[in-house]
Amino acid sequence: VEVLVYDPALKPGGLGDIPVLDSWEEFQDRAEVIITNRLDGTMPETSTPVLTRDIFGRD
Repeated sequence: VEVLVYDPALKPGGLGDIPVLDSWEEFQDRAEVIITNRLDGTMPETSTPVLTRDIFGRD
């Protein structure tokens, strides 16, 4: 399993050997599934499956 992180605020190499991507397009092209701690209006639309534990839609 390859883990990718999308975070425009982190610098490349900021998480050691885990790739940090600052391009949403590249991230969703490379990701098979997106895992997020919450869904909100700032996450761009994607056709990639999204898994979250945000069961109330507020956290």
